[in-house]
Amino acid sequence: MKFQVWKFPVLCLLFCYWSSTSTVTGFTTDQLKRITDYVKETYGIKKQYAYVITFDKTECEQLTDQNIKDALKNDKANDVRNKVLSHTSEIYEGSRMVMASYKELGNNQREHSEHRLLYPAPDSTVSPVENLLNKAPTECAIFFTLNSPCQAYCTKPNGPYEIVSKLDQFSKINNRAFVYDQVYNDKICFAKCMESVDKKMPVYRCDKTCFECFTNGKFNLVCLNSSYQTYQIESSQTEKNNF
Repeated sequence: MKFQVWKFPVLCLLFCYWSSTSTVTGFTTDQLKRITDYVKETYGIKKQYAYVITFDKTECEQLTDQNIKDALKNDKANDVRNKVLSHTSEIYEGSRMVMASYKELGNNQREHSEHRLLYPAPDSTVSPVENLLNKAPTECAIFFTLNSPCQAYCTKPNGPYEIVSKLDQFSKINNRAFVYDQVYNDKICFAKCMESVDKKMPVYRCDKTCFECFTNGKFNLVCLNSSYQTYQIESSQTEKNNF
């Protein structure tokens, strides 16, 4: 009889544990590596570009090479390249992906690729990202940019061209990641700027491998330079604002 008294609570605890471990908790670095490698190999864009890809619940549970390929089956390589690499640098808007390069505006001015995806075009009230997210239920999404966002404009707080606040477009998606490959500008305030992005979407660097850039308030300096070690932003005495 004593066994029967405590058996039910134990079984309940075990059930709750099994249930909690089966839920989707976020991208793994292996999954992000597979996604970014697939796009790099399939679409072959060499200049600075950015993209957003959405996945449904079933795809997000595993994100194998095959279901990444299946998710992007309608986003044909030639269609994407013809838009992004056209002389007018058009934005590709597909069923599961949007992609853009930078756009030359003249007088040494460029509209950055991240900005083009997150802001509405002059003739629209909805950004390409919003339009993509409205097309179908999204369980997980990745925002990738080849070079990290610039500190002079993209991550500058309250700047006219900042993108950080616009990442709120992903706020209803629990499983999301902001990924970059190379560091655009090696300034001392890089970590602080990327911290503002991480507060909106977890930041990763995917080059030869993928690294999570922030863990428990600490910035992993492999996301800036692989020769450094992890340090605590709050206690750094050398962090300065160089805007």
